[in-house]
Amino acid sequence: MEVLKLLRVSPLPKLTDYEVCIAVSLVDTTALETSWSSIGGLDEVVTDLLDSVILPFRASTYLLPRSRLFRAPKGVLFYGPPGCGKTLLARATARAANARFFNLQISNLVNMWYGESQKLAEAVFSLAHKLQPSIIFIDEIGKHSGPYMKAL
Repeated sequence: MEVLKLLRVSPLPKLTDYEVCIAVSLVDTTALETSWSSIGGLDEVVTDLLDSVILPFRASTYLLPRSRLFRAPKGVLFYGPPGCGKTLLARATARAANARFFNLQISNLVNMWYGESQKLAEAVFSLAHKLQPSIIFIDEIGKHSGPYMKAL
């Protein structure tokens, strides 16, 4: 709960134990120094994000809350080798959207006990829903996907 107070979440929602574990991954987007100008070489990707995520997000939040024309997507998948700017893009998007930013490592969601990983994954989405608008970034998900990612 201290994390939520530091991030100026008001009113404080009631959280499960699993949501409290996930809450530590929240990043204060006002403290992020990441902006679109700090991203180089990805101009086309930035333009696509502005057009398909930020513009509809702002329009649905402020201008046309019930319009189906301007709906932000429910998900965006960034893929590429390490160091190509996926995290930077996610941070800049969260800052531009003024959304809560969950910066998760896949290792934080994997647990050796039966059912615990599922409960943690459910907690990510339930907490994001409680604190919406939210952006969930799960880093290095391919490292834990086993032979399925190697086939791709």
